[in-house]
Amino acid sequence: MIRNEEAIICYFSEKGHNNFYYAGTNRGIIKQNCFYELLPWVASDKTLVAVKIKNKCVLPLTIDENNVKDIISSNNNIVVWIEK
Repeated sequence: MIRNEEAIICYFSEKGHNNFYYAGTNRGIIKQNCFYELLPWVASDKTLVAVKIKNKCVLPLTIDENNVKDIISSNNNIVVWIEK
């Protein structure tokens, strides 16, 4: 597990080709002092990596129907994308 000392911009996941998840255009901020786990997922944008994190640690900057559902159940894990 990795702990971030500063806030980090992230991108919410979207389901894409062959039902794989990719970094979408909706952004959020990972709060300071949260723990996350790097995932071995492949991104189309080679500057991003997937991380698993508690959704209570992510504040949305853009809101749509999908990430509102994720925010409501605050103790679940979600996958977001951050810069390497």
